Amino acid sequence: IGDRGFDDAIVNLSFSAPFRRNTNPVIGNIPNQIVTEETPFALRVTAVDQESPPSELRYSLLASPNRTTIDPVSGLISWLPNEQEGPGRFTFDVRVTDPQGGFAVRSFLVDVVESNRRPILLPVNSRTIQAGESITIQMNATDQDFPRNNLSYSLHGSVPLGANIDNQGRLTWVTSANTPSGTFNFIVRVTDCLLY
Repeated sequence: IGDRGFDDAIVNLSFSAPFRRNTNPVIGNIPNQIVTEETPFALRVTAVDQESPPSELRYSLLASPNRTTIDPVSGLISWLPNEQEGPGRFTFDVRVTDPQGGFAVRSFLVDVVESNRRPILLPVNSRTIQAGESITIQMNATDQDFPRNNLSYSLHGSVPLGANIDNQGRLTWVTSANTPSGTFNFIVRVTDCLLY
């Protein structure tokens, strides 16, 4: 029998789990919202990671009004719309990202409605006139809303004969020689007229 030559070789094989493609997270439905100006707005965005086990997600805002924040862990959106932002409509774009780079984006609208503030009527000093004289007093008021509302003036209570006030706040009283002496109190009311 002749010689037989041979040689041994060691082959190392390693096995890994099969490759799995990352699945993007899913953001829950967010309906459009309504908030009154100068009232805090808060909304928690919810999302789920479809991997098993699920990864921790991070939240961010791609578009939102000034001064809006979102908690990157909880997804809580916070915003305080100011007087100048109502009435108005604002777009929010929320992005949620998983550690593998998968992401989802959802948009919704927030309508800011006007909050009406009472106008302020500035005080006036008492005046003294003689019977038969006339007097004109300019009443001044300010509106605290934005945009400014139109203001109208009116007299209430017991209005002396010959007294009236126009839409510009000019209070006029034309007395007669028969006007009795005494103190007359004028109740002036200013009312705003919303422009929308």
